[in-house]
Parts: sequence; C-alpha cells; structure tokens
Amino acid sequence: MDEPCTFFIESMEQLPESWRMAVEHLKHREGCIVATELDDHPRHYLLSEEDAPVRPDRRGTLLSGVFLQRLEPALRMVVSGSQDTASSLLSLARAIHLEVTSVGSTLPELDAWTALVVFPEPEHEVLQVLLKALQGEVGYIGVVCSLWHARHLKERLLQAGAPRMERVFAPAGLHLGTVSSQGMALEILAEILAVFHQQEPHSLDLKSADWMGPFR
Repeated sequence: MDEPCTFFIESMEQLPESWRMAVEHLKHREGCIVATELDDHPRHYLLSEEDAPVRPDRRGTLLSGVFLQRLEPALRMVVSGSQDTASSLLSLARAIHLEVTSVGSTLPELDAWTALVVFPEPEHEVLQVLLKALQGEVGYIGVVCSLWHARHLKERLLQAGAPRMERVFAPAGLHLGTVSSQGMALEILAEILAVFHQQEPHSLDLKSADWMGPFR
C-alpha cells in the first residue's frame, strides 16, 4: 500500500520544513498536527496532539486565523485466526486499500491506528492474544464470537486485570441482519471504520429532512 500523504504534488525537497517533518512522522506511524497561519505569507508549524489548543476534526479546524490539520497514519487491520469470515474480511479490507495482515496467536506490533480482529480459537489462546493486545495502544479489538462467549471472555479479562476494556468489541460488528460470511465481514469492517472515524452509524437518507427546501 502507498505511504500516507501521497497527495503531495511537490517533491519532498520543495515542501516546507514542517510538512517534511510531518511526512517523517507518518512514515514512523506517528500522528501529528500541522498548524498554518493564514495570511499573505503562510507559515507552517508542526504540533503534537498534546500541544494543539484543540483537537481538529478530520477536515481541519480554523481557529483565530490558524488552520489546524490532523494527520494520521494509514489504518491497518490484523486478523488473528482463520475462518471463512476471516478470509472475506481480509478480501474486503484490501478492496478499500487497508493494510492487512493475517497472523496466528503471535501478534505483530500494534499501534493506535491498528484494528485487531480475533476469530475463535482455543479459549486460552484467545485470552492470551487479547491480554497481550490490551497491554499496548491498539485502537480496536474485535472478537468474532457468540453473546455467551463474549460475556464469558470479558469476565475472564476483568479477572485478569486487563486495562482499557472499552477497546474490546465482542461480538464484533454492527448489526445489519446478515448471515453469510461476506455479510459478517461487512458488519465488522463497518464497525471498525465507525470507531476510527469516531462516528455513530446512521443512514444518510433524507426521510427526516426537508429535501424539497433550499440547500444550505
């Protein structure tokens, strides 16, 4: 998959220093914020998430004549386990150009821009995979399982003192009413995208809007 920020037309040498530094941050899978003063001679500054006065949204935020733009590494998906749904999920993720990796019980390095999806294996292996993942900064952990298994698994995680349990989605996926492996893969991928884009899923249909009125 292409490196993030391939939207730049200029060569690296022609970019302002702050933008060159931002590209290097993304190459190392680190997020950052570029602040641009909007005047006759725009100046760019590189900020960390902690240093920014506000957290800009994904389209950027204008604040007192300064445009703040948040840049994040490409979203990755790591799938642990093998089932028909796992194969469908990997294919669907590749179709929308996500970076994907299929692994067993040994996990690669996981960061805040990584989604981990775990498919049923022997319970002790699933538990160990989840405990290891929760020790890091992984942004999403989905477990493909039944409601009963999810309750049992979360109880085991709590007993083990697992941190930041809100990152665990079990059973994984939005409820779209599908039963096929391809449909379940779509439900899981939809939930992952909603979590990383910080969105509450809803319909874009205009049933509740005045669609005959003027556009604003």
